[in-house]
Amino acid sequence: MKKQFSILAFVCLACVAQALLPVSACAQNWTTVSAANITDLNQNKLAAGQLCFLGTDQADNPISFNVGGGGQVLKRAFCSAVTTGAVTAFTVPNPQNTTPAGVYYRVTAKDSSTGQEVLRYTQVTFTGGTFNFDNYAPTNVGSFTPPSGTATPGNLTINGNLSVTGSATFGSPSATFNALSPMTTLGDLEYESGPNTAARLPGNTTSTKKYLSQTGTGSVSAAPAWAQIASGDLSDGASLATVTGTQSLQNKTLNGSGGGNAVNLLNQQFFGSAIAGNSTDQNLYSYTVPANTVGPGKCLRITVAWLHATGTASASYRLKFNGATNGTLISTGVDNGQREYAIYWICNAAGIQNSQTVLVNSGLRTINVANISLNQIVFARYADPAVNFANAATLTFTFNAANTDTVSPEFWMVELIQ
Repeated sequence: MKKQFSILAFVCLACVAQALLPVSACAQNWTTVSAANITDLNQNKLAAGQLCFLGTDQADNPISFNVGGGGQVLKRAFCSAVTTGAVTAFTVPNPQNTTPAGVYYRVTAKDSSTGQEVLRYTQVTFTGGTFNFDNYAPTNVGSFTPPSGTATPGNLTINGNLSVTGSATFGSPSATFNALSPMTTLGDLEYESGPNTAARLPGNTTSTKKYLSQTGTGSVSAAPAWAQIASGDLSDGASLATVTGTQSLQNKTLNGSGGGNAVNLLNQQFFGSAIAGNSTDQNLYSYTVPANTVGPGKCLRITVAWLHATGTASASYRLKFNGATNGTLISTGVDNGQREYAIYWICNAAGIQNSQTVLVNSGLRTINVANISLNQIVFARYADPAVNFANAATLTFTFNAANTDTVSPEFWMVELIQ
């Protein structure tokens, strides 16, 4: 009987201990808030109102968080009634055991008679199972009580040096870079001068355009520097040197207007509907060259193609400058399936814009020859016109055929060669 009583007593004590253990642990996850003297400057206690706690980060932004022991806290305030300066006790999560640890509270009090907020504290923090609000001493801005735990949600302001053991993760890469970068001046560049060592390359302050230059050893790099490009820096440096005097220009592509060499497309037109002849000159294409487009010693190249679509009557084709004809091409023995063409070169004389030389290369059909569509390929020179390209000049290409025939415009391109 004595042995049975001892066993029963042990079991009972174990049950009591097991029952009390969660209560003790729970007490550390929640803090009981109390207050009995919420008053004004004249010691008039708040007759009726509310005392509210809202979880925030260090910047006073409302947050949700995990309470110790499990559970999620909503991002809204919890309020308890205040009567004659005393608050009805209530519990809030203990900041020491939250996740993230060290949350803050925004504490406010509201006067029920006016609806006004009469008290506000931010960044309120505490630890333990109880928090007597009557004894809370607010800290000054810039010297808050350091948060407890291993994490600080929100912004963290540090006055003085910061020593980090281990790695550090920053929320704003740009701010971190600006704080740690060795660069100080407009145009600076940052480079690695050694293992984990940032260095500053000052910007190029000269009025000469320079580029980053760097020569390694084949296995190890070197610090960059500003330098101009030399012929030796280019894989084809010798032949890419500036062409002046008697130097030859061979197997090179002319890009841009450097050295006055360029080809620019001024106008391009494509296919058009067939036009019926009426025994007068009719336009196939027309384009007005803007004033001063063709400078002294510069040229125009005009490429034009057409199709004598129907009929077999002879047709004449003319290039005109401001309405004045400069040479006539005549096509006979028409093959309605073959396009004809002409390429004109109109070049200003050196030093002036009002005297030109005109050359033409044309491909025409002038006789019916079996299995030969274009039998006349001619390179000719026409009379020298006196078009003043200092002014706008209208170029037209016309055809003249009987009303039994039609001609279709096929292609037109005007290029400036300078």
